Amino acid sequence: MREPVIRKFPTEIFCYPYTDHTSQAINALSNQYCSYLQSTCNKPRKSEPAVKVGVCSIGYKGSFVSGYMPVTISRETLAFA
Repeated sequence: MREPVIRKFPTEIFCYPYTDHTSQAINALSNQYCSYLQSTCNKPRKSEPAVKVGVCSIGYKGSFVSGYMPVTISRETLAFA
């Protein structure tokens, strides 16, 4: 598996690096399963509520750092995105 490059986009999906194409990662994506919650992801897409977002961290570059860093996002954060 390639190491993900951290930029201004998700760093993982359903608890797996977005570069992970193993059967476990594909299964988590298919079932919308979050191993952090040990249940189905609870972040619905705005356009398709039955489909879950599956992202808990994104790359972010603030004025106080020189490069992008992973940050955790919450369901409330997504409501304002």
